[in-house]
Amino acid sequence: MPLTTAKCTNCGAIIVVENDNDAMICKNCGAPFVVENAISLYRTTPAWRKSEEFEIWLDSGTLANYYGTETVVVVPDGIKSIGSYAFYGRKEIEEIILPQSVAIIEEHAFSGLSSIINMQLPEGLESIGDYAFYGCSSLKYIEVPDSVGSIGSSAFYGCISLEDIALPDSVKEIGNYAFYECASLESAIIPEQIPTIGIAAFARCSQLKRAILPEAVSYIGDNAFYGCFSLEDINIPENVSYIGTGAFCHCASLLHIQFPEGLAAIEDLSFFGCTSLKAASIPYSVTSIGSRAFSDCVALSSLYIPDSVENVGEYAFSGCFMLEEIDVSDNIVMRFYDRFIDTPWLKEWKTSGDMLVVFEKSQEEQWAEQGLCRQCGGALSSFRKKCKVCGTVNSK
Repeated sequence: MPLTTAKCTNCGAIIVVENDNDAMICKNCGAPFVVENAISLYRTTPAWRKSEEFEIWLDSGTLANYYGTETVVVVPDGIKSIGSYAFYGRKEIEEIILPQSVAIIEEHAFSGLSSIINMQLPEGLESIGDYAFYGCSSLKYIEVPDSVGSIGSSAFYGCISLEDIALPDSVKEIGNYAFYECASLESAIIPEQIPTIGIAAFARCSQLKRAILPEAVSYIGDNAFYGCFSLEDINIPENVSYIGTGAFCHCASLLHIQFPEGLAAIEDLSFFGCTSLKAASIPYSVTSIGSRAFSDCVALSSLYIPDSVENVGEYAFSGCFMLEEIDVSDNIVMRFYDRFIDTPWLKEWKTSGDMLVVFEKSQEEQWAEQGLCRQCGGALSSFRKKCKVCGTVNSK
């Protein structure tokens, strides 16, 4: 019972048939067909069509390559997919007009089109692939239709002129680095069903001033907003349990941050270099603060750390030159005092009960408080407070 490939004479679907049979039923459309005719149709139909401008794979309706020289390109009607690298690196193209039949834009489809300024995406589009518009450095505006469900990794990476992008609520996935280095983008409103902000999704968007995250977000990836120097305000939804390493690193204009109650940890470098951040209140759900988490937050003047915190990483608050007040428990003071020693204007630490005032003291002052010799730290005699080691008399 030999098998061979054929093409349904009714619907055109590619199917597998039994050579010995005279007739069969198409599994795709349910219509009967003559096996010999279906095999002949498959063998005489070219898998692709090539013209002076386009190479098109007929079976899938994919535009595989563009060979033309026009600056304005009109894609033929009936095309279902713009294939991988179809227009890759064609710097002379200024405009591409897509038919409504296009449902998929594959990876690198329009990558490197540095002269294109805007593009109208078809209403039936379902997905935008990885690196689809990578390096389209002149692209200023693009409207994503409400049929799109996913935006791939690095899809708009390096679109440095992109000023605005409308993301519909149909989008359920935004890939890592999706809008990396979109240096002209000023605002980002994330669709309602997005659960995750991917790694470096909006990193180095240096003009981004506002980002609105939906309540569905529970995870903010590493470096998600790294280097967003103009970001002044961002809401962190209550469902967020993870803020990644360096997530808001170098957000120099960020004025305040409201942490959600379910947050488990503040990771390394999360708010490093947030030079405008003035206060931070860490929720009881947090158990650890990572290394350099708030380093170089030079405007930070007050901080609350709950008893739930079990670990504070190295240099967590180094370079916080304005930090004057910390509301913190004795336990954390005793275990992690050195994490705050680099804040020269730190004047007082509040405990849950009494006020504990800790000034930075010299070694001599610390020895004296412990009843030891100011000179060498040796034990003192009860008579005249004379050091038993160096002989110095320690007067009051």
